[in-house]
Amino acid sequence: MQDFEVCIPIPLQIVLDDVGWWSGADDSQQNGPYRTGIKRRHVPADYLAIAELGRRLDMRPQAAMILCEWDRKNILKKVPSATWMGKNWDNSVNIGPQLDEAAEIIRSNSKHFEITLHGLGHEFWHKDGTFSRAEWADEAGLRSEEEIKLHLDYFCRIMEMNGLGGFPKSFVPCAFKYVFGGDNILTRLLRESGIEYVSTSFGCMKTFETPQFKLFGRDDSLFVADRGNEPGVAWYAIGGDAPEKMIEGCICGLHWPNILHENPKRNLEVVERWVKYFKDNNKVFTKILARDTFHHRSQLAYCNLTDLQVNCQTLILDFSRFFKLFDHHFHEGMTLRIKNHKVNAISSSDARLTVQKNEDYNFTAINIIFDDCRQHQVKITLK
Repeated sequence: MQDFEVCIPIPLQIVLDDVGWWSGADDSQQNGPYRTGIKRRHVPADYLAIAELGRRLDMRPQAAMILCEWDRKNILKKVPSATWMGKNWDNSVNIGPQLDEAAEIIRSNSKHFEITLHGLGHEFWHKDGTFSRAEWADEAGLRSEEEIKLHLDYFCRIMEMNGLGGFPKSFVPCAFKYVFGGDNILTRLLRESGIEYVSTSFGCMKTFETPQFKLFGRDDSLFVADRGNEPGVAWYAIGGDAPEKMIEGCICGLHWPNILHENPKRNLEVVERWVKYFKDNNKVFTKILARDTFHHRSQLAYCNLTDLQVNCQTLILDFSRFFKLFDHHFHEGMTLRIKNHKVNAISSSDARLTVQKNEDYNFTAINIIFDDCRQHQVKITLK
């Protein structure tokens, strides 16, 4: 009879929406964009708060960015659907040294800050000047191929003019307006732009096909993860305490003001409260903080698609179901957790293992990397 427990923990990713605005004002009632709702202008210290959250948790949160107010050359005059000013776009009020300072914070903290595609102006302004919600799609359906291409292209251009790196690999649709399944133009253009991962609320997206699993699905080649419900924090709530309840799904979806303070010099006080909250979640045996987006994708797939059998002191992992959805192992590997087992030796001839035991937790983590990208079974021996 075994004297230990073993599980493949569900991964937790942190996603922060609406990063990138310099004005915090919500102008949606004046035909302007939904911004962050914070009653002050954003400052470089607000970007440092994201990096500090990631650093203290040793992970890489997704910062879903809106970039129109980073436009240094007013190139968005050529994309009138992207802003409330249309062809008269003028971003001079936001051009200044804070752009350079924030860009340097993002670059120098790339291990703890992931730029994620969100949009240019968050909404979509029609030729008559009125907007509909949101940038990539509304209740009537997707934007045209021409408009989607244009918005993707100019997002890339603004990243380049600010030295923010290559095009993102992850995407959060504005207002969670996404279309899953079918031969839709948004999925194809995202894939062609290099997007691999989508984070959205399954309850808000339109579906031509049902996602294969409760918390994720494969849409063409895109991995789409369910953001689920907010953790009891309003999108415009500034700072305050982290919620008491634990995260139920695989993503903690927040908005930028949630980790900030009305006084930016006190941002880290709020960040520290969230750090404690996420560390408490990570101490739950069946949960694990994802190192980054692609560890999240990997762990979530293995958590749902691996058959785990315990035979005395041998763990047998079968990936047959995994290979029905994916044609090779994800190079990020996977993590097991073992509780109440006095670890003397853990070995496998089928994969590379690293073992981590944290004194703060009552369990041991086994990280598995696959040498054979088509390997269907792994045996691990415990002693």
